[in-house]
Amino acid sequence: MRRRCILIAAILIFGILIFSHELGHFLAARWAGVTVLEFSIGMGPALLKWKKGETDYSLRLLPIGGYVRMDGEEGEPSALEPSTSRKTVSFREVSVGRRIVVVVAGAFMNLLLALLVMVALVASSEAIGSTTVAEYQEGSLSSSTGLQIDDTILEINGRRIRISSDVAYALIHSGGEPCEVVVLRDGQTVTLSGVRFPIDEQTGTAVMDFYVYRAPFTVAGVLHEAFFRCVTMMREIYWSIGGMFTGEVSINDLSGPVGTTQAISEISKQGMAALTYFTVFISINLGIVNLLPIPALDGGRLLLLVIEKLRKKPIPAELEGSINLVGFALLMMLVIFVTWREVGALF
Repeated sequence: MRRRCILIAAILIFGILIFSHELGHFLAARWAGVTVLEFSIGMGPALLKWKKGETDYSLRLLPIGGYVRMDGEEGEPSALEPSTSRKTVSFREVSVGRRIVVVVAGAFMNLLLALLVMVALVASSEAIGSTTVAEYQEGSLSSSTGLQIDDTILEINGRRIRISSDVAYALIHSGGEPCEVVVLRDGQTVTLSGVRFPIDEQTGTAVMDFYVYRAPFTVAGVLHEAFFRCVTMMREIYWSIGGMFTGEVSINDLSGPVGTTQAISEISKQGMAALTYFTVFISINLGIVNLLPIPALDGGRLLLLVIEKLRKKPIPAELEGSINLVGFALLMMLVIFVTWREVGALF
């Protein structure tokens, strides 16, 4: 029974995130005046299909993707017969600026959804933590190495601190070494060197050994907290992506649908709030990854449009199609590799 509930929850989460992404492309295409041929949620055989105007709408079997197919998107001739009631407009017929809006709209919707959900999460919480030290835990290391009560933490190891959770992330990245902490103390900015924090035995990372004051629970306070929680998540995702090139993050740390479903199963044990928070993380992840300059992703198409803008002439449709095809093939190989590894790990 629990496995069935987890599967349903995973399908719902994937479905909502995919729908919001593709809805962004769809609405932007409509705004740009581009004819949309198909709006599909899911991949594989169609479970439901209907037509309205020039657009086919479909719900497909596999909840692992979706697409908005626009007229002339890959440079092919128009798929529609000329209409006397409404002129069909190919994707490549509109300005580069409008095409850029269409391409980035999917990722924008994922980020917007994440922010809205995070605002709801923060608004439903009991309190918001500040970045000002209120009280120390017993045996605190930071209090004996420079930090004082009523210090407002501004930076840790050069990392800007805006909300209380930024402190935790900064300590994770400290490697357990003494930190340089910039604080606001009695109206003056003070730099503290060699501030130490206790190390968690299970994770091996430094952790906070103090409590903070509550921040004002106002509309502005909620929006500030929600926005910078999302910014912190984005920063961590970018760090993870960069870590794959520097060797700090292994390709084995990548997760596909199977791994994400497993994570949903584990996190759901912590309650609805934790699961919703994880959904925000996935939504931000989806938005950022889609904007990476990789062929077949939105970021790859964005890069080609920027090149077209700089060249002041379109890239040949055949070349663009070949680039996207190769990128899509490589992407599918990566998905298959990650999924195969995750399925193998289950057994």
